[in-house]
Order: sequence, then structure tokens, then C-alpha cells
Amino acid sequence: MKRMVPLLLLALALPSAAEEPATATFTKEANEEKEKSPVSLTFTNDLEIRYWVIPARLEGHEDRDVLNYFEQVERFTAHASTQNGWQAFAQVDQVLLSANAYKLDGVYTKERELRGPSLYWPGPERWDLYANPEKLYLSKKTG
Repeated sequence: MKRMVPLLLLALALPSAAEEPATATFTKEANEEKEKSPVSLTFTNDLEIRYWVIPARLEGHEDRDVLNYFEQVERFTAHASTQNGWQAFAQVDQVLLSANAYKLDGVYTKERELRGPSLYWPGPERWDLYANPEKLYLSKKTG
């Protein structure tokens, strides 16, 4: 019975087939403006998550896998182009380490440093995150 309740609520929330479908009306000016500068957008995202198993153990804590950690690597791209020749492209690469630190006997220890001390990072220091705008460009085709 519990599984049927969400389906019943969903059926009540959906419009019935007897209702008129929504329509959109465009003026001539809106269509002309649309023809002048349509924009094409493309987004891609490549995400990989790895779990690293480290066989080494900490002295006095041989029964715990505290050195294992997750690594997330991501590349995001965005491309925009218009009919009148403008193009824009951005690529951002990002790395995140999770479960990279531990606290034993009251001492907080971070095993792997992702960012050096000279690298500016606006987020909290405990975040093992690095994002880099790898490629950016804006161009206009002529001719």
C-alpha cells in the first residue's frame, strides 16, 4: 500500500487528457530577433572517481585503513556560437580528494596536499579541492 500512495499522488498532479495543451504565440518582431542571433550551446562533462587503496598502515592502528582515499577528477567544457560568427569556449579542470585526512589521538593529519601554500584558495582550508580554468577564448569570424 505504501508504494501506491506516491503513484496516486502523481496521477492526481498530472493534467488530464481533456485539458487544452499549452501553446505559445510569437510576434513577427520576436521571430525576426530570433533569426538575427540564434545561439548554439554545447556542454560536456567528463567525471572520473577513483578509490585508492593504500596497503600501508599507521603504527598502532594496523587494523584501520585510514590511508585509503577517494580522488575525483572532472573536466567541464562549454561552447557557445552565434550565427553572426561569435564563439566562446571555456574549459575548467577540477580535482577533489575525499577521505584524505584523519584524526587520531586528537591530532588532525592531512596525508596528501593538493595545493601548495602559495596557491590562493577562497574556500575552507579543509577542502582538498583545486579548480583551474584551463582554456578560455572568445572569437569572431570575419569575412
